[in-house]
Amino acid sequence: MIGTFSSADSALLLIDHQVGTMKLIKNIPLDVVKRNTLALAKTAKILNIPVVLTSSQEQNVQGPLLPELEQILPEAFAARVQRAGIVNAWGDPHFKKAVEATGRRNLIMAGVTTDVCLVYPAISACREGYQYRQLWTLQGRHSSFPKICRGGAWNARE
Repeated sequence: MIGTFSSADSALLLIDHQVGTMKLIKNIPLDVVKRNTLALAKTAKILNIPVVLTSSQEQNVQGPLLPELEQILPEAFAARVQRAGIVNAWGDPHFKKAVEATGRRNLIMAGVTTDVCLVYPAISACREGYQYRQLWTLQGRHSSFPKICRGGAWNARE
C-alpha cells in the first residue's frame, strides 16, 4: 500500500525533458507539455522538494534539457545526470546515487514518454524499497500501466 507523500519526504525526478525528444510528442501540444514541466519544476522549488534531472545523449538528436530548467533550478541543472544511452535511468549509477543523496524514499517521477522514460526506473526503484508516484506526462500512458504493475511498482494516477 502506498503511503502519503509530502514535500518533506519526497523528491522530484524529471527524466529526459530534452528539446529534441519533446519534438517527438504528438498527442499533446508541445507548449502544454513544456508549461506543465516548468510548473512542476517551479512547484518543487517553492516547496523545497529536491529535484534530480537526467538526460540521455544530449549531444545527439535528443538535445539538451529544456533551457528554462536551468533558470528555475540552477543547482539541479548543473548537477544533472547526463546518461550515455542507458534507457533505464535507474541503471545509471550516477542517477541512482543522486536520488539516494536526496535522502527521500518517496519519488515523484515525470518523463517525456511513460513507456521508455518511466516504466523501468519506476520498477527498479520500487524493487529497492522506494515508493513512487507517476505524473502522467506525455506518450504511452495507457500501455505502460500494465507493464508497471507487472513489474511490481504501484502507479498512483490521482
